[in-house]
Amino acid sequence: MVYDLSIALRVSPHLNKKHIYFNSKYDLVKTCFESFIVALDGVDYELFVILDGCPKSFEKIFRAYVEGKRLRIVNLDSVGNSVTFMFQIFLLSNIASSEYVYFAEDDYFYLDHVKGMLELIARKSFVDFVSPYDHPDYYFSKDVHPYKIFSFEYGGRMWKNVLSTCCTFLTRRKTLKETCELLKSYRRVGDHLMWYLVTRKVPLKSLIKINPHPRYLLKTMSLLNYMQKSSGKRAYLLMGSRAYNSHTHAKGLSLTKNRLEQIF
Repeated sequence: MVYDLSIALRVSPHLNKKHIYFNSKYDLVKTCFESFIVALDGVDYELFVILDGCPKSFEKIFRAYVEGKRLRIVNLDSVGNSVTFMFQIFLLSNIASSEYVYFAEDDYFYLDHVKGMLELIARKSFVDFVSPYDHPDYYFSKDVHPYKIFSFEYGGRMWKNVLSTCCTFLTRRKTLKETCELLKSYRRVGDHLMWYLVTRKVPLKSLIKINPHPRYLLKTMSLLNYMQKSSGKRAYLLMGSRAYNSHTHAKGLSLTKNRLEQIF
């Protein structure tokens, strides 16, 4: 069966101390997934859930809302962040049945329907990746985003062509296969520099100025190795100015604290 969207969601049982409002990771995952189900209204989807060292009870969260063959749960033995991201790449490149694929993380609360992102990428052929998350860094960390942002209006939102996002995003399966080796650089360089390889939004010399820490400089050296192996084609990553979701990390909210208190 061919679906509108193939989703790979990775779940960890560990609660970051900086997550807001939640005392357990189970409660956070349950609340965020319930919001995701609402956001998927009108979309015919299949869902791969990657449970990384989670108690068996976590499966109940997903089986309560998704039935039949559209749900597939994979249990891994605490392999960690990088390996689960690699597994998402594998599933969505090789097993997914949809033309459109979505990388999802367990700690995002959804605010609007995913269908809007699908319509954008389906109708705008130049769009390669779509982020649902309006990251605070776009506004408050100009050193991380030292470039002019191109924007246009579509579907009641201003869409911006940005350098980077986190690891929750929408793309085409074809695009994923074309860029999967660059995305796999996440293991060595982290998400920000991974996205630099994909989007090529700013010159490398500007990127090196962002953080002089030796560990960051080592990552940029790894980045150079990946650049030599890549075609150098720039991909377009778009972010909507009115967020589709918000990270539940205290320093990464798409909304004001008061608005989130109203939601929860």
